[in-house]
Amino acid sequence: MPLAFGECWVLYSGGKDSGACAAYVASRDRLLGCIALDTGIATPDWRDFIETECRRHGYPLRVLRTPTSYDEWVRRFGFPGPQWHTRIMTMLKGRAIQKARTFVGKFGLLASGIRRQESVRRRTREAVNQWEGFTVVNPLIDWSTDAVWAYCEAKNLGRAPCYGVLAKSGDCLCGAFARAD
Repeated sequence: MPLAFGECWVLYSGGKDSGACAAYVASRDRLLGCIALDTGIATPDWRDFIETECRRHGYPLRVLRTPTSYDEWVRRFGFPGPQWHTRIMTMLKGRAIQKARTFVGKFGLLASGIRRQESVRRRTREAVNQWEGFTVVNPLIDWSTDAVWAYCEAKNLGRAPCYGVLAKSGDCLCGAFARAD
C-alpha cells in the first residue's frame, strides 16, 4: 500500500532516488518544490544539473547553502572517516536545512528518496521519521534499485553528470566513505 502524505518539499540531491521521489510526489500533486542542500563540496557540474532538471520538469527549486565550512572542519579534525559521517552530514546538510524554516514552516513536511534497500549504513529505516526537527516522509522506502531506475527512465529523469564515475549525485564529496577505488 502506498504511503499517504500531504503537500511537501522534496530533499533533492540530483541523484536517482531523490529525482524519483520528486517525480513521484509531483505525480500525486503533492510537490511544493525541491530543496537542494549546497554543502560547498559538490562536483563543479552539480548546481547546473539540479537547476536544469528542476526547470525541465517544472519543479520550483530552493538551494540552501550550509553556513559551516568543510575546509575548516578538516583543518581542525582531519578528513572524516565512516565513523564521522553522521556528524559531518549534520554539520553540512543539517545546518543548511534549518534555513528552510522560513518557507516550510514549523510543522512543514519534507520528503526524501531514502530506501531500505539502498544502503546498510542508513539509519532511516522507517516510512516516516524526524530529521533536524522536520517530519520526513520516505515514499520510496520499499522500492528496489531496479524499480527506481525503471521509474527514472519512464519519467525521463536526467542522470547527474558525475554518476558514471562516482555512482552518486555529486552533491557532497565529504569522503567519509571513500575507498581506494
